[in-house]
This record gives sequence, C-alpha cells and structure tokens, in this order.
Amino acid sequence: MIKFGKNSCSVPVVASGMVAGLMVAFAIIGGFRNYSEIPYWDMWDGVLGFVWKIKSGDYFLWIGQFNEHRIFLSRIIFWLDYSIFGDLNILSIIANYVLTGIGVFVFVLYVKEIDENKKLSKGEFSIVVSLIISWEFLWTQSENLFWAFQSQFILAQLLPLMSLFFMAKFVKEFSVRFYVISCFVAILSLGSMANGILVFPLLFLYALIMKINRVKCVILLCCAILFPLLYFVDYHAPDGHAHFFESLMGHPRQFLCYVLMYLGNPFHYLLGKGAGGHVVAILAGGIFISVLILTIYRQALLKSRSAFVVALLFFALYVGASAIGTAGGRLALGLQQALSSRYTTPVIMAWLALVISVSVTFSFENENVRRPLRWGCAVLLILMVSFQVKALRSEEPTAFLRKQAALSLALGVNDVDYIHVLYPDADRAMMLANQALHYGISVYSREPFSGARKNIGHETSLSNKQRCVGFVDHVYMINNAPDYLRLDGWIYSPSSSSVPEYIEISNENKIVAGYAVVGMPRDDVAVKFGKSARLSGFGGYVKKSLLTAAMSGIGINPGCQFYLK
Repeated sequence: MIKFGKNSCSVPVVASGMVAGLMVAFAIIGGFRNYSEIPYWDMWDGVLGFVWKIKSGDYFLWIGQFNEHRIFLSRIIFWLDYSIFGDLNILSIIANYVLTGIGVFVFVLYVKEIDENKKLSKGEFSIVVSLIISWEFLWTQSENLFWAFQSQFILAQLLPLMSLFFMAKFVKEFSVRFYVISCFVAILSLGSMANGILVFPLLFLYALIMKINRVKCVILLCCAILFPLLYFVDYHAPDGHAHFFESLMGHPRQFLCYVLMYLGNPFHYLLGKGAGGHVVAILAGGIFISVLILTIYRQALLKSRSAFVVALLFFALYVGASAIGTAGGRLALGLQQALSSRYTTPVIMAWLALVISVSVTFSFENENVRRPLRWGCAVLLILMVSFQVKALRSEEPTAFLRKQAALSLALGVNDVDYIHVLYPDADRAMMLANQALHYGISVYSREPFSGARKNIGHETSLSNKQRCVGFVDHVYMINNAPDYLRLDGWIYSPSSSSVPEYIEISNENKIVAGYAVVGMPRDDVAVKFGKSARLSGFGGYVKKSLLTAAMSGIGINPGCQFYLK
C-alpha cells in the first residue's frame, strides 16, 4: 500500500477524518434537501406501476423486467416502503445511504485483507479509511442517494464487489462457506440489474486464474451458463434501446467516446462540467483503461499475488464491461447520457478498486514519486469538498414544481408543461396516476391529492373565519385542458405566522372549484411579512365552469381564508 511517511503525524489523520465527516454530513443534508414524496421519472412505472399490479394479482412482476433489468431486490425495498413505512419514499432513500455505507465497509475489509502484515500504521490506516469514505459519498452520484428509485444501481456494484471478496476469502482460507456465500451473492446480483449476469462468468475466470480446484471451477462454469439463460427466459428487448452491435459497428467513434466518458464521469463534475468537463472525462476514462491494463499486466508477472487485489481488478473489469454494455444500449440517447449522475456510482467504486490495486502492485518508495502523489490527493480532496458543498443548495423550487405537477394529475388536468417535470409521457402519467388514485398508492393516498378530483363540483365542507392575506398573480389557459385554468400567487396567515399546506378554492355558492399547493419560494413576500412567509407561493387549478364573481381560497394547516383577486 502507499505509505504516508514513517512518522505520520496526527494532523493528516485528523484532517482526513474531518474531510470524511464533512463529505458524509453534506451528503446526508443533501438527501434531506432533495427529499420528495412525489414519484419522479422511473418511479411511476417502477414503483407505482409495480405496486398496483401486485395489488391486482400480477405476482410474476416480482421477477419481471423493468427496461432490461430484473430489479427484484429493490422491489422488496419498494414494497416494504409502501406496505410498512407509509409509502413516503423514506425507507428507499435510507436504503441508498445504508448500501453506500456497506460499500465503504467492504472496501475497508479489502484493505485489511491486503494489509494482513500490518505494513500500514494505525494512523495511515485511518487516513485510508477516511479517503474511502470521502470518495464513496461523493455528491456527483447524488441521484443514487436522494432518489428513492436507485437502490438497484448501488446493489448492482456492491453485490459483485462482495461476491469477489468472498471468493478471494475462499482462495485464502480454503473454507467452503466462503465459496458458497460468494455464489449466493452472485445469484443475488441477478436481481439487481442486468449487468449482474456478468458476475458468474467473472467468478469462473477468477477461479481459473487463482487455480481453484477443478470441481469448483466446473460449478462456476455451469452457473455462468445456467443463470444468464434463466435470466433471459421470457425476456424482451425494451423499446427505444439500440442493439449493441448496431451501436458498435454503426458509430464506433461515438461508442468509444461514450465508454471513456462513462469511466471518467466523476471528473466531469469535479472540474466544472461544460466542454472542458467532457474532455476531462474522456481523458480520465483513457487513464482508467490504461492504468487498469498496466496493473493487470504487472500482476500477471508476479509469482505470488494477493487474491484480494486480483478480485479488485476483476471488479474494475466488471464496471468496464458494464460501461461497454451501457454504451451498446444507450448510445442512441446521446453522448451526454454517459455523464448522468447515476452512472457515477459504479465508476466511483471502480476507481477506488483500481487505486487500491495500483498502490499494492507498484512500489512508490521514491520520494520524487510519492510527493506529487500526495499533492495530487490533496488537490482531489479540495475538489471533492468544493463539489460536496453543492449538496447544501436549496431544491425548494423543484420540489414545488413536482407537487403542482402531482396536483394536475390528481385533478385529471393534462397540464403537459408541469407533468413533464415528473414524467416524459403526460398521457401515460395520467393513466398511472389514475391507477394510483384507485388503489390509494403513494401521495395519491393523502390529501389534497386523494380527494381533489371527487370534491370538484361538490359543496365544500370547509369554512374558516380566520383571515389570510394573499393574491393571485397570474391566470393561464391550458391548451390540453381547456376546461381548467392554471393560477399562481401567494398566501400567508399573519395570525399563525405560517403558510398553509394547500388551498381549496370555492365559489360564492360554496362549491369546490379547484385546488392549489403551496411552497414556492417568494422572497418578495418574505420581505414584507418575514422569513416565515418565504414559502408562501402557490400554484393550482380552477374549473372554468365553476367560476363566479367571488372566489375564496381556504388554506389548510393552518386554516384561514382569503378572497382571490
């Protein structure tokens, strides 16, 4: 392993520990700031669609496809979130952070096994652990942390890493239980994402290289054939995805760029995105491949090698193969797609595996080599902390837009401009929302979404003598929903020094004519009424046929009333 100096003082230990603490703390704060119970993008089909189909008796869906994947393990999390934890997406998000933490633990186990002769001092080992924590919780992978749908993306890397670790333990200790655990975890990998089918073939190659006995190699070979075949039973190619060889042969240059950008993804974020970030990502991807090949070659020349280093190199190959497979299926969506935040997680783990392998494989005893490496680590940490601060940014406007889009779906208002915030196909989103309302799933089991549509046109049961202050700023026509108007404005309750959660809009005959959600930041209102009025902005919908000369808005929690002007 790379050593930090014979007399490593406590300053680097404390500094690296503080950096790790900040990285984790900022990542957790980012999770809170980005939290939303509103379904987003793939969650509509992957969670809501899954839950209502299971409730309707389609139990085969547990192992059915989602795009090209069979996300069985994540579906367990989604179902638990729905059936036990109130369907608030909280369990699913916590799972993302817990799985990332388990990834840290597994990498630390690798380091402990590699450093079995205790060449690292306690201080140096603490620094290594802090660096692993910092890198693993990097905010470039933010989508896989705060998005409730992404546990499978973390599992698809974590499980192969664990499977290879237990196989390395078997090579070291010849205990059959580690071999069995490794195979069991490899089977679980099939229930994470499609690239899980690569794990048994990699284990078989690993077993050949590490000269595991013939019977166990044959077992792994049989598994490498059988389980992928089982995976493709009743499989159908998802719509909109290109064929692998069509992408490779038809666009070889773009294919290569996609793979390189994928493997250099984190550095695109760390160096500010933009055109320069694209170039940096390509260069970083090239460095990753070059160093990986060089390290594999160097390991091949060694008479004795660590089973755990070889396992880490196989994991890096696994991520590289995943990058190639992703390019084959997603190249048609554009090169920019390779830089998606969710693709950062596998690359983060692959770089960590590679760095650990390189530090063991090559000797860095020369101070002229070690000095620039230390400086490089320091610069990287500065870039990481600087980027991690972005986790503290407010996401309130985005959260509000999603809430208003969810309201439009609850009311059956085809407000495409807003629905596209949640899902690309407004008509399909409407269908899924209708099913969610029918089965009482997700936000559509709670007010105002659950009862909004059925209350329109009926007499309001609400009244409140407490007065709000508020104003309607704009009223818009909606092309795809001519029977509704969209309106926005602000509302505030001076008596309670707070803003309502939502508004029920009624006409002078006390008939419910519409609803609005509250929560858009309004700094202009905060200037007048104070900080408690900052999230006073509202947006909602009113049915045209129910408009009268006088319209009222009744705020809920706290209860108050104002006249729409």
